[in-house]
Amino acid sequence: MKAFYLFLLIFIYVSCTNQIEEKTDLLEKKLEVTPILSLSFDSLLQEVRKLPIRQQIKIVYQAACKNGEEIDGLIKQKNLLLESLSFASKKEKKKILLRLLELYERLAEQRWEDSDSKGIQLSKELETNYSFSQEEEWEIRKIKASLLSKRGLHEQYLPIWFELLAEHRIADNPKLIIEDIFAIANYFAILGDQEKSISLYKEAYELIIENHLPDLTQQCLVRLIYLFYNTQQYEEVVKYTNEIELDSMVSFMPPVYSILSLSYLELQTPDSARFCLIKMNHGLKEGNGMSINCRIADTYIAEKNIDSALVFLNKAMTQFNNQVEQLQKRSIKTSLPFNFLSTYSSLATLYQQNENYEQAVKLFALVEPLMKISITNPVQLEKQVDALIRYSSFCRATKQYEKA
Repeated sequence: MKAFYLFLLIFIYVSCTNQIEEKTDLLEKKLEVTPILSLSFDSLLQEVRKLPIRQQIKIVYQAACKNGEEIDGLIKQKNLLLESLSFASKKEKKKILLRLLELYERLAEQRWEDSDSKGIQLSKELETNYSFSQEEEWEIRKIKASLLSKRGLHEQYLPIWFELLAEHRIADNPKLIIEDIFAIANYFAILGDQEKSISLYKEAYELIIENHLPDLTQQCLVRLIYLFYNTQQYEEVVKYTNEIELDSMVSFMPPVYSILSLSYLELQTPDSARFCLIKMNHGLKEGNGMSINCRIADTYIAEKNIDSALVFLNKAMTQFNNQVEQLQKRSIKTSLPFNFLSTYSSLATLYQQNENYEQAVKLFALVEPLMKISITNPVQLEKQVDALIRYSSFCRATKQYEKA
């Protein structure tokens, strides 16, 4: 009889265990496809609360590991993990806290409350109280460095990256070495040490090529091209943009044709600049190429080809007039866009050099109001100053000394 009751007890236990496992699996699958901010998710969560603690923690952890959440979803994931901590074993806590650290990093990117300081504190707690694999330890320090950077604590942030770089070199892990160099190079760029930043990105690019890591190629090229352009190293801009097929480069660096065209103009190769601008223009919707037409006109002005410059300036002006007409129907006032200033003042100077003062005065008069508006953008301010210098020179040449 005792054997019978023992068998019955085991049978009931196994049956209950199987039922719990089946219910756990079913809830896991449902939660996996249910949006975390939905009422359906909350209803399923109530069902989870009825399960044994171990199953609850397992399901909640998996729900908190779903990627692709917006800020409200991240906050909910964080709260779910915090709630489960008090019931978790030390092994489970370690796993939960690691995920929580990742969430704090994501929330810090969204500038949510003091998630950066909480993440820094948590990373210190993890380093002190738990042991990790080498890879996990690197990831914790990487997140810690990222959070310190967001707090502006660069004196603490940079040493971590140099330590990681040294360890990754010893481990001979090219991908991690490159990521470390990216982080350090970005730091020097923020400080304004562009040359040091360029040197580091060049080192990273060589490693990328040597180790055949195409997924990092684009990221490195984008940063290098911007740095070269900002430091007026136009030949380097051209050299590095030629490292990859340009049309494919547009997908991850939309301004590449614009930057390349400006670089070609600075290098006094207006025909190459024009090619880039025409490629840009083909990718624009009709009516959106006003600025491009002005810039194509600039390439002809550089070649002193007034007739061709006028063709594209007239296109730009026609587009502007069409825009004015549409805005007037909605009782919206508008004025000549700022991007006309540089082109018209340059063309006016070319007319002046050809002693066609009548055309020059018309063009300067057209853009004179743009010379007087208040500007804070450094690039636009530079163009405004250039236009004022041209106009002042014209006024002196035509003996308008008071205006000059």
